[in-house]
Amino acid sequence: MAQGGSECPSRDILHHLESPIFKIVVIEEAANDSSLHERDISPTGGQPDKALDTPKKKTYHVHKTLLAELSPELNNHAYNVMKEGKSNTMVVHEVDHLTMELFLQWAYRQDYEAPNDLPAGGSILVHVKICALAERFNVKKLTELSASKLMTELKSRGEFDNEYLTWIMDACVFAFANLPTRPAMSKIQFEEYPKSDSTTIRRYLLNLIHTRIFNFMFHPRFEQFLSKDGHLTKCLICSVFFKLKPP
Repeated sequence: MAQGGSECPSRDILHHLESPIFKIVVIEEAANDSSLHERDISPTGGQPDKALDTPKKKTYHVHKTLLAELSPELNNHAYNVMKEGKSNTMVVHEVDHLTMELFLQWAYRQDYEAPNDLPAGGSILVHVKICALAERFNVKKLTELSASKLMTELKSRGEFDNEYLTWIMDACVFAFANLPTRPAMSKIQFEEYPKSDSTTIRRYLLNLIHTRIFNFMFHPRFEQFLSKDGHLTKCLICSVFFKLKPP
């Protein structure tokens, strides 16, 4: 059975079951300083290949034809004539294990669920990371789903305590570092922008911060947040200047 939650699929995958197994080797990089938390969230589960894996390296199995159907980019990885296609193995860096596990869960179910044991607000960063991985492989349906899940969660939240504000800032820093950018746009263009587009996440998070700017200004790590990315800080100033309406 392939890893990533192949039980109880939401669509017919029977024609994929005789497909060769493709291996995705995820190597987590050393922790960087982008997080405002003392430590980053990480998965506690997984079924590593004991012969090959380490705490920072895990091998995930997926049916090759299923992976290839997700996007042209993944089809190229699965069926190219280079080492990946011939060995049925690809190595992925700059992705954590939890993100890949949820990506594969979506591949089989067309949905994913963040773990229940994440800290309050931790799923915000999870959704942004999944969106970034979907953008990386041009999986448009997952891009739209993760963006929708993120904004639905933020809209349904009532009070924002300091811990929740920290997760929002972490998600914003990650989004600016990993999601694609688009040319500058006017307030009217922004408000007409597709709400499920991945690049909207950047502006949505900025808009959320600016509409609650006094909450964030008195957060003990707000100055650290502003120092993370000069372009992010510039965009936040522009967002405040335009005085966009709350999301």
